[in-house]
Amino acid sequence: MTLEKKKSQADQTTERLRELVLSNDYVPGQALRQTELAELLGVSRTPVREALKELATEGLVEISPTGRTVVASIDPAMIKEYYEVRCQLEIWMLKLAIPVLTAEQLDQAFEINEKMANCNEAEWSQLNFEFHRALSSPANKPHTLLLIEELNASYTERLLSLTKSLRDHDRSLRDHRDIIEACHKGDVQGACDRMESHILLNSHALIERLVAVQANT
Repeated sequence: MTLEKKKSQADQTTERLRELVLSNDYVPGQALRQTELAELLGVSRTPVREALKELATEGLVEISPTGRTVVASIDPAMIKEYYEVRCQLEIWMLKLAIPVLTAEQLDQAFEINEKMANCNEAEWSQLNFEFHRALSSPANKPHTLLLIEELNASYTERLLSLTKSLRDHDRSLRDHRDIIEACHKGDVQGACDRMESHILLNSHALIERLVAVQANT
């Protein structure tokens, strides 16, 4: 097998294992055995071993000094911090964006929110992401926007089942409309206050549910 093929197989194995963890096929604390994973994925233990090392650097699995590998637990304090950081970054971006937001850009955010009012559960997360991006992109801070996206992805996928069960679609849509209206008026403080409450209220509900679930497991 060539070096290129070996690398491709390792990358594919990493991607497949990442999907299994993020889709909650394996629960936090569950042991991941290389032999079983290799059999499941139809590969040798070598790419599995390398894949687990990569997932450990991403915080998705934990490898003990003895080599035992388990799915990483989800720390509510870490999730709280993620939300707080994301919130401050989005507020900063919104402050920069509002003075340069065009009518077309606000219309785009409005149209995305209207799509959310009629979408299914599978489409909601992506449309919600697009709504927030539509209001942040005009700030022209691509590296900060990427950081926000990475923060969002780092917890959203692993907590998707909990997030779905807690969604208050009507409140979220109202929040979005209020934010758009404040932006339309050029009310920077009002828009930022609404964005902060929108993000943090969602985080409080999620963290409370996560703590309750972990207490019962």
